[in-house]
Amino acid sequence: MKLSRKKLLIVSGIVLGLVLTITVGVFAFSHNAATAQAASVSSASGPSVADAVATRYVEAHYAGSKQATVLKTEADHEHGVAVYDVRVLAPNGTVYVVHVQQSNNAVLSANQAEGQNQNTSDN
Repeated sequence: MKLSRKKLLIVSGIVLGLVLTITVGVFAFSHNAATAQAASVSSASGPSVADAVATRYVEAHYAGSKQATVLKTEADHEHGVAVYDVRVLAPNGTVYVVHVQQSNNAVLSANQAEGQNQNTSDN
């Protein structure tokens, strides 16, 4: 069975059009999926999440009669790692700096803020 040149060009054009349509559709779908995933990841992290993580950490590790309060949050880099330095007033009245990793909201360390008395009963 031999196809005429005209019929062969028509069939080739239809096949090419279908391939292009499918390719564009797949690209558009993957782009939308990647955009949606990036939006959901970025909304789950940030200074407010770091504040909540730091507050829970301080309340769990430093006893006292009050609630922990976030005083200040700053973005920083420590040893090549992006962190939030969250300054928290602990329930015991001491100010701590909690270092929260930006990528996964893990508490890396918590230190008593500089200028805080080591012994709070010296007044």
